Amino acid sequence: ESLLVGTPVVVGPGLDVMARIVDEVAAGIVAPSLEPDALADAIRSVLDVPRLEQAARRRRVAALAAERYTWPSAASRYRDLVRRTAGSTAAGHR
Repeated sequence: ESLLVGTPVVVGPGLDVMARIVDEVAAGIVAPSLEPDALADAIRSVLDVPRLEQAARRRRVAALAAERYTWPSAASRYRDLVRRTAGSTAAGHR
């Protein structure tokens, strides 16, 4: 949800899928550890950004998230996958 409104996120280590998403859209940072100092530094790094840069990041992240990570976009990709899979299965049985 935070990505859909453009809010930067801090992801803990070991969350590989979330880390990939955060890196792909430059939507925040992956903290190096769950230690309080490391988390505080990570949070500071996403908050201590000039106002214009924050606004631009918010718009960019929200647009990319709406394009990639909403239920309608996930359903569309899933339908395409099912169609391709069903098509290749049907072709293999002819």
